[in-house]
Amino acid sequence: MKDDEGQRSTMHGLGSRDGENVIDWGRTSEDYGVYRPGPPPSFFARRHELGVGLEGQRILDLGTGTGVLARQFARQGSVVHGIDISAEQIATASRLAGDEGLSVDFSVHGAESLPWTEPTFDVATANQCWVYFDKDRAIGDASAIVAI
Repeated sequence: MKDDEGQRSTMHGLGSRDGENVIDWGRTSEDYGVYRPGPPPSFFARRHELGVGLEGQRILDLGTGTGVLARQFARQGSVVHGIDISAEQIATASRLAGDEGLSVDFSVHGAESLPWTEPTFDVATANQCWVYFDKDRAIGDASAIVAI
């Protein structure tokens, strides 16, 4: 998708510019890894009560960024794959997971262009990223690969 200046849009409907500033999540990856810790423990406890983040559960984390959800779910024993459109975010997520001794698969994909075509996961998660997705496509794609 192209924005009104012919730049590749990285976020559905939002374009790749904010006034004179170029939006580039990759440029902030290292800062996110250090200064953006993610949700509090109560967030994960509540998800666990709702049946998300269980040991052995197959989770797809959409828009994973630096992998804050993916890494915590892996700590809890889930089998996790995190995707993001930013290669830099994925590189940071992979490094952080490795530093913590966690096994998480990360790959560069948009939430609207998933590489799976059949049920592969038990749960799909997304945190603070829905505003950037083409919601109808992301929900449709995720619905096709989550075993219900």
